[in-house]
Amino acid sequence: MAIWQFNIYFIPRQTLLEKYGQVQTKLEFEKAFKIHWWLNLNVDTKELLPLLQQFGDLQEWTSKTDGLRSFGDTETNDISICFDNKTNKVEELSCRLDLRNVDKFFIKKVLSIATLYDCLLMDSRGRLFQPTIAALDESIQLSNATRFVDDSKQFLDDFPKE
Repeated sequence: MAIWQFNIYFIPRQTLLEKYGQVQTKLEFEKAFKIHWWLNLNVDTKELLPLLQQFGDLQEWTSKTDGLRSFGDTETNDISICFDNKTNKVEELSCRLDLRNVDKFFIKKVLSIATLYDCLLMDSRGRLFQPTIAALDESIQLSNATRFVDDSKQFLDDFPKE
């Protein structure tokens, strides 16, 4: 991940409700990252992969990797799916947005997939938000990626001195 990219994880609402009894607004990121959010949904890659191909070309290196496919450009915008190689069931869905040059078409497709699978989106700080432009923008504005893109010198100056 590049510093100018904003990471998003797709978290199915149904799994959140099953696990917590309600929709959370924030999760502890490290713990959330270890949960198999998609496991009980039994979504097959045959259903999801055609939708992901709309995001760009398959990243060649992932075609040789068991249980992972990524589409788009690793330096800008991409979307990745992790899946069980034996069952072809989806285990994780995530994407990265390039904040140096925002691609509104890519973002609309991200929000569409999230809505289709009734997902909330989670940023790299564990904040959960609805798949809307307004909620995404709010989360992006709080990100280190935005701070870096807005003023890279100030961002680096703000790091603690050793």
